[in-house]
Amino acid sequence: MLAIKILFWISAILLIYNYLLYPLILILIHYFSKNKKCRKPSNDFLPKVSIIIAAHNEELVISDKLASIINGDYPLDKIEILIGSDNSTDNTNAILSEWSEKYSFIKPYFFTQRQGKIAILNQLIPKANNEILILTDANIIFSPKTITELVIYFSNRQVGFVDGRIININDNTDGITLPEQKYISLESKIKEYEGCIWGKAMGSFGGCYAMRKDLFSPIPEDKLIMDDLYICLNILNNNFWGIYARDAIVYEKTTTDMKIEYNRKIRIAAGAIQNLFIFSSILLKFNALSFCFFSHKVLRWFGPFFLIIIILFSVILATTGNWLYILLSCIIVLSILITIIDRFILYPRNKILKIFRFITHFYLANLATLMGWIRVIKGTKNSIWTPTPRA
Repeated sequence: MLAIKILFWISAILLIYNYLLYPLILILIHYFSKNKKCRKPSNDFLPKVSIIIAAHNEELVISDKLASIINGDYPLDKIEILIGSDNSTDNTNAILSEWSEKYSFIKPYFFTQRQGKIAILNQLIPKANNEILILTDANIIFSPKTITELVIYFSNRQVGFVDGRIININDNTDGITLPEQKYISLESKIKEYEGCIWGKAMGSFGGCYAMRKDLFSPIPEDKLIMDDLYICLNILNNNFWGIYARDAIVYEKTTTDMKIEYNRKIRIAAGAIQNLFIFSSILLKFNALSFCFFSHKVLRWFGPFFLIIIILFSVILATTGNWLYILLSCIIVLSILITIIDRFILYPRNKILKIFRFITHFYLANLATLMGWIRVIKGTKNSIWTPTPRA
């Protein structure tokens, strides 16, 4: 029983540390930190920029995307846009052809065989003519100052990548939208502090970030790997900084459907976990990078196992008659029942007890991570997937 108690409390402490204590530690360090690496340079810095987009059947959003870039405040003579249409079967190719005829700096590449985002990026990035790259998804809409706010940090040669701030513009907070927004907000704040304190922002959200072209190395195409996390960890591992730019705002309208979001999280988890095996040596450096990687990412990926131990062992320990373990097991079982009720009875509309949806989001996120582990163990053969439905 002693071993069960030890494993229970270790798992509970690590889970609490990952979700609560680590963010609080960052807040304290950031507050007392004087040499903040995320301080925005005061000089004007307007380098030539190559924007890279991998697109598959994006007819609903691609025109809005291009318009948001062109209508921004960045000089158009300093922009080139490379778009790889990954065997699109809708009207995407025709739309891209029309835009490229109107603007010579828009360069579409039409791939006739489905390859996946990673393969498209590996082929487009070497074709880019400029030092600063902005990698972005077709459904991410730029604000007027997005490019300016991303690239200004590259006036410092130590900066390797800069992450943008994605704002969800869904008016509907039904389904999984509200807790997902809060989760993204928390993740953004954590990355902002990691970048400010040490220049070690743990990756990007993938929808929009900038990097130096000379720091790019080809992404493995034989597995479902998260390309943005791979690129960012590779840059950090080579002693360059990663910064979160809170003023580099972009907009995304995401799905409110819990099932679609759950499947997306499984794919993300599987790709992220594969990065753990690639970059496991970071953990042996015992520096700021390994501290952030372990505290922010690795513990999050092992969260489902901590949760399983906590659930099972709390019930076992409750049988000893100890009031603390009885109380904890009751709270845990109640939270699981709330998730089941919310998911299968109250979903999708639960306007009265929205706190239920946060509990549901927590359990589903960890379940998706567990399924990601299973997918990795079974073996993922390629990086091709279908984008989530566009609004």
